[in-house]
Amino acid sequence: MANPVRRLGGVALLLALILVPTAALSRLTAPDVAVAFLLGVVLFGPVRSRHGPRTALVTGLAGAVVVAVGSLLGGHPWWLAALVAAATFAAGLAAGRGLHGAAVLVPVAMVVTHAAVSPAHAAGLGTALLAGTCYGVALLGRLTSPPPEPEQPIPVPDAIVFGAVLAALTGAATLVTSAAGLPHGYWVALTILLVVRPSLEDSRDRAVGRIAGTVLGALAAAATASAVTNGEVLLGLGLLLGVASVGVADDYTLRSALLTMSVVLLVGGHDSGAATALLRLELSVAGGVAVLAACFLIPRILRLVSPPPEGRPGR
Repeated sequence: MANPVRRLGGVALLLALILVPTAALSRLTAPDVAVAFLLGVVLFGPVRSRHGPRTALVTGLAGAVVVAVGSLLGGHPWWLAALVAAATFAAGLAAGRGLHGAAVLVPVAMVVTHAAVSPAHAAGLGTALLAGTCYGVALLGRLTSPPPEPEQPIPVPDAIVFGAVLAALTGAATLVTSAAGLPHGYWVALTILLVVRPSLEDSRDRAVGRIAGTVLGALAAAATASAVTNGEVLLGLGLLLGVASVGVADDYTLRSALLTMSVVLLVGGHDSGAATALLRLELSVAGGVAVLAACFLIPRILRLVSPPPEGRPGR
């Protein structure tokens, strides 16, 4: 029993070390600044275990700059979409060096935090994200868990195509949802960023798993939010489910379901839990369907652009 108890104690301590400064920032500054700090910790801090502290800090710095600029462009859908597309294309190119998993976190952080704010507030968001990155790198560097498997680099031409497809999908999603003023519209672009991989087969499988997990998680979250009336209990459940989603290593559908429940309970609470669940369901499914459509069309477009030599069948 010693090891499980010690492990649970370590998890509880880690959560406290993350949530206490986040809550303090929320009280002293603004909730979105606290969110930016938390994103720095949970997104870029773990990059250390796979790529080392230097890559974690560099991507965190890039994320801070893009978040600050994106917040200034929150009221300009075309410029915002162009920035998302540029950051996403850079993440696709990074797959040529086996760094896509780290680089894609830059546009992920931006689509989650962007809003029309003042220059001072935008600078505060970027600073908070960078501070969270440094804190996460220092904090998670003390963990002794085994490092994950490194990403395998892909050929540069494939990385260019991958980046272009990813940029087109996320840029279009950001433009449509921003211009329409959809609440939480970033869930479409976020789904695309988290689902698409250099392999069409992997992207297709993850899109199906994401859609199925989102449906299950949204239904479960709506039922939970309807049954539980205490906001603090819902907040605690949301945090626990978010941690649980990270601990599910292999089953992407289950991880998506837990993550959806976590987001809905944290964002929607009791009063608007069902509405938030439905919105999350619609936008995430839209992102997953866009990925599936791209997986269907891209091979056919490539065969039209570059047909196989005569006498040699196409792939």
